Amino acid sequence: KDDTTSPINKYHTNSSSSSSSTSNNMTDNSINIHYTAKRILYAIAKSQPFVIAFGGYSVTVGRGNYFNQSYPFVLQQILQETMISLGVPELIVRNGAVGGTPTFPYGWCLNNHLGPDADVVSWDFSMNEPNSGDDSNFEWYVRQATTMSKSPMFIMMGAINSSGLGHKGRLEILQQYTDAHVLQDAVAFNYPSFDNATAQSYLHDAKNRTLLDDTLLPEGFQNWDKWGAPEGSPGQVSWHPRYMWHELVGWLLAIHFLNAMDLAMEIMEHSPSSWHNEVMDEMEPVYTREATYFSKPIHLSSLPSDSSMLYGVPSVRDEHEKQTRWKMNQISCRTAYHPIVNGSLLDLVVSGMAPHGNTTGPTNIYLYDQGWVLDLSILEKNAKQKGKKVGGLGYIEAKYGLYGIPRSGTLQLLLPLFPPDQMGGLKSIVVCATDYEGSEDLEKKCDLARDVRFVVSGTEARNVSVIQNVAQWKGPLCVAISFDDNNAHTLLEGRISLDVTVTGMNVTLEDGACTISHVIWETTQ
Repeated sequence: KDDTTSPINKYHTNSSSSSSSTSNNMTDNSINIHYTAKRILYAIAKSQPFVIAFGGYSVTVGRGNYFNQSYPFVLQQILQETMISLGVPELIVRNGAVGGTPTFPYGWCLNNHLGPDADVVSWDFSMNEPNSGDDSNFEWYVRQATTMSKSPMFIMMGAINSSGLGHKGRLEILQQYTDAHVLQDAVAFNYPSFDNATAQSYLHDAKNRTLLDDTLLPEGFQNWDKWGAPEGSPGQVSWHPRYMWHELVGWLLAIHFLNAMDLAMEIMEHSPSSWHNEVMDEMEPVYTREATYFSKPIHLSSLPSDSSMLYGVPSVRDEHEKQTRWKMNQISCRTAYHPIVNGSLLDLVVSGMAPHGNTTGPTNIYLYDQGWVLDLSILEKNAKQKGKKVGGLGYIEAKYGLYGIPRSGTLQLLLPLFPPDQMGGLKSIVVCATDYEGSEDLEKKCDLARDVRFVVSGTEARNVSVIQNVAQWKGPLCVAISFDDNNAHTLLEGRISLDVTVTGMNVTLEDGACTISHVIWETTQ
């Protein structure tokens, strides 16, 4: 180490430089590491936890293994002691993944699942949303993530998936948002192979064409085919990786953060009296900004007609760059899907909900005479029953929903404004169902747009439409209730009431009740 060279200058780049590890001139990853180091130093300076929160699906959850063996917690185990010795009061790692979910509506609810205090967030939906040629969901997720309070570091998992297929479109999106300085320390992470092909390359003795003794292999290639949970546990299927895969991913992620921690230590050692103020001067404006501004969406042409909830609205004209900057309206979410850091759907319920029943076994059908029922789907219940036989495995994710049929009556919800003392206009409400099950006959299965009446602040909603091409899982999941500019500012008096009633007399429990898993609303200022 050259003691005459400041670690800050050593990694310093001018504002026109790219900071994404996907760029061809970013092979050393130094710019990303420099900014991540400043995030860590900010946590030390403010004496607050450093929070890494992972979003995703069943692979992220760690299905087939114990929950605490999933790669987010492998990462935590590696970093914990060193992070604290560096001066960070606490390292918090959250695995906010929910199995069997698409990017949306999850992406509208990042504060709910990952926490508004997240310093790092991730996207890990590549298996559910493979190389389809439409990268718009990923772009919209990036826009949602960067509006979180700390404009967190963004990790894209599965840049090259387990089959060796890359996703050029998503990488380009990540690069463009980095070049526009919306993302500062984004990282695209390639998946190792799920299967044991790599391990087999070590196992095979080419000369004798035999398999080597497992104990002769490097430690990371031993037990590559073994699950972390007992054999026969739920989730032990070919598309879920085994424990050693999670161990490898956790270590590879850890190397990136350890490099940033090493740089943070160098900065503190080199500038013991000034690093604190330098970091605060640079990072405080980022963490206390009023809004995040974007360029025009890349996928604007493929957007639904009413989708400012996904990409934002034109805001201010940047004369220097000769373009209009965009920003997000206020998006609020309440969800029944666990894990929830804050913002449960049940917090909105004023009336019309039945007493809690048995969410792990058969539901008493007479509860539906008392209101909407908090429940799980039959598939979810079966999976949880199977998990109970091996001790539950520690999983915390669950796709709860409020289930209703015509005799359940009206469910009344009260949606608060944020900030609570600020008046604004109600632009749209999105209501989403749990993933589809029930009758294959679409005329019998509940359709939220056809079989449900929505009344918003005393006025029946007439403009209710199914959201296509977004929030899809075995069919569309969400409907949008939209309001034009003429009535947007007359509906709000500090709160928004939403009454939900099943009116479709064809809706039955046998063919599929109506369900509500998410309520998301957009307000203008």
